Amino acid sequence: MKKVLAFIIVLAMLVLNSCNVAVSNNSNNHTLDKNLIGTWIRKDTGVMGFTILTNCQGVVNGSDKLYSFFTENGVLYIVELNSQRVVFGEYKLKDNTLVFNEVEYEKKSASETTQNTHHSDISPLLTVSINKSDATKYALFLSETRDFYTQTALLNAHISKEMTNISESWLPNDLDNIDGEHNGQNYVAYTFYLKNAGEATVTYNYQMYMVNISNDLNQAIRIRLYIDGKWTNYARTASNGTGAEPGTTEFLTERIITQGAVAEFEPGEVTKYTVVIWIEGDDPDCIDDLVGGDCSIAMDFDIVK
Repeated sequence: MKKVLAFIIVLAMLVLNSCNVAVSNNSNNHTLDKNLIGTWIRKDTGVMGFTILTNCQGVVNGSDKLYSFFTENGVLYIVELNSQRVVFGEYKLKDNTLVFNEVEYEKKSASETTQNTHHSDISPLLTVSINKSDATKYALFLSETRDFYTQTALLNAHISKEMTNISESWLPNDLDNIDGEHNGQNYVAYTFYLKNAGEATVTYNYQMYMVNISNDLNQAIRIRLYIDGKWTNYARTASNGTGAEPGTTEFLTERIITQGAVAEFEPGEVTKYTVVIWIEGDDPDCIDDLVGGDCSIAMDFDIVK
């Protein structure tokens, strides 16, 4: 069975969901051409140009800095947050090709096929970021370790590995016991911590969702989300319409995986997250039709005052 599944995993945790970008002394609301959402690769060099998420933020060329993106009258603006440095230029879209500042880009896609195994050549970008206007009263920080020896508003991890479909039973038991990036054979795993470093007790909402799906790749993907040690496996509704796949909770919609809220998050309190992603070989939908598919996964955090 031919099975090459190349997909991009983008985990982006952002406190602000709007495209509110300051490009002058005044803050204005801007919009984004939704066709630009995804990861764009330079055609001439094959390296990543930028990744744009549905909240109009993302990263550029593997940088650990966070950017906002918006479009206006055929012009794409890329704004580096905090410094407010702006790059802009005319853009044109045709099919999966983007021309920006006379450079051609194409969306990430599978580029090879093999036989007899379900393979995924993954070059995922995991971006975990926070942005909040009032950094004193309402402040969240991220870290790959519970002691927050190094704390940041942005975590950025790049992974490149070949991945074969597996069964959930093959996953190790210590997935939530190792900090940071700890991928294993044929699965992706990442653990990080979220801390209330502000002065006020807050409630925050979270939502994990898929973007940029092609070839129905989401039919066979499994996502396990740990929150402070308690985990749930998520999968798309069974294609035969009978409900949840065995041992899973259904995606809320075709694209929204899960959402929830953490209330009374007090100053100094920490929440631990682990995200595990694999291709479930026992899923009836893990078939040749998924070859060449790709998708991105994002997760947003929003503070509720």
